[in-house]
Amino acid sequence: MVDADVHSEAKGAGSNETTVTPFDFKTQVEQYITYDKGRRVIPQSLRKGDEWTFFTVFFGLWDLLEYSTLEKAAAMSAVDKSIASLFLNLDVLAEHTANPPKVVMPKMIDASFLPQFQLQKKAMREADFAVTQHRMVFLWAYWDTVLVRTASQWNKGAIYMPGPHDLIMEEVRAKQLYSKQISDAAGVGKQAPLFEQIEQPCLVPQRSGAMDLQTSDVQKCSVPAAHLFW
Repeated sequence: MVDADVHSEAKGAGSNETTVTPFDFKTQVEQYITYDKGRRVIPQSLRKGDEWTFFTVFFGLWDLLEYSTLEKAAAMSAVDKSIASLFLNLDVLAEHTANPPKVVMPKMIDASFLPQFQLQKKAMREADFAVTQHRMVFLWAYWDTVLVRTASQWNKGAIYMPGPHDLIMEEVRAKQLYSKQISDAAGVGKQAPLFEQIEQPCLVPQRSGAMDLQTSDVQKCSVPAAHLFW
């Protein structure tokens, strides 16, 4: 999560739907600064220059999965506060770097394609799931809109914003076309897809409703490279 406090406020302090660890972006920035201060004790001749440091900041998937269950206004407010918190912590990071930081910050993907989101379909009525999915797609677009707008106004470093969504959708589409034995004008669908499994993740909880993929109660696939999602 970008900000554990924003999550607690949005979902309610008493919510037990998901246990969010405090290892949010703020915590990670604090740990990096502590590490960097220790690193600077090392003589300059024995460490690399800061100009070669790139920070990769990729948040939003868990935030959108959590906030898609909220009412639209509450979800939008949570997104606004999350992205504001993200850039507030980038400000803190910039204050502690010798040079203006270079940040790689990918835009978000449509989280409704993720296996974690699709698991909700089994526990919800079809109409309710459709509403939640529609809200998720809206929030995905809203997240990117706010993210890009805020990034364009940030002047304390350089931000590079690749878009992984199209790359993932290309793999999904290639598999779907190939399985139907059809192809588009560009020839997509004629060749065997890169991923055989585009819906089933490599790690599958053995118990219904299990969320913790770090436990032993998880089955791992035999060919990870065949799965689009881990």
